[in-house]
Amino acid sequence: MVKSKIKFGLLLAIVPIIINAQTLENSFQKQRIVAGANQEIQSEFSGQKSPGGGAVFFKSLLFPGWGQHALGAKKAKRNFLISEAILLGSAIGFSTYQDWLQDDYIAFASSHAQAEPAGKDAVFWADIGDYLSVYEYNESWLRRRSLDNLRDPDGGEFWEWDDLENAQKYREMRIDSDKAKTWSQFAVAGVITNHVVSALHALWLKRKQGKVASIQKNYVLAFRPVSRLKGGVLNLKVSF
Repeated sequence: MVKSKIKFGLLLAIVPIIINAQTLENSFQKQRIVAGANQEIQSEFSGQKSPGGGAVFFKSLLFPGWGQHALGAKKAKRNFLISEAILLGSAIGFSTYQDWLQDDYIAFASSHAQAEPAGKDAVFWADIGDYLSVYEYNESWLRRRSLDNLRDPDGGEFWEWDDLENAQKYREMRIDSDKAKTWSQFAVAGVITNHVVSALHALWLKRKQGKVASIQKNYVLAFRPVSRLKGGVLNLKVSF
């Protein structure tokens, strides 16, 4: 009877010890997990290598979206790449189209106005569209008493349209060519603008990420379990 009481008393004494030991072990494990997580967060921001503002600026200035790629801004990189492809393609397309139209109206003038293409500048091809013949052109300048602008019909500057409608068609072809040239110039300006905007955006994005990283470095959020309270304490450490 006495032995039974002793065994029962020892059992009552051992059980709380076992429970407390298990609780402490769980507490230590939770603390190790939280500490490891905090250390991982801190190492992530302290050890992460990021390109400088000047580097991302000149990367995007050279090739739009390159600086955004270095900073991990995938959506911005994609947008600048798409803009670059569209603008560059437009510049090449309009320039090619302008060359085609120019070749067409020069060939058309050679066939219907007997104009000689060799050695002629843009002013000559504009004059062909404004006057039906070189004689009409010279008469216009003689009335203005301007001999310096006269053209020599026997010196390779002769033209005379065979039909008024063909002269009008030539003018339309040349105007379309000039429009294509203008659109090509606008597209080139857009390409340059896209480079500059991409560079400025990369610099702004770098400074923005730097501010976020500095804020994240200045605080540590951790959960510390407390067994006696059957819960834990949430700690927030902020550095200024």
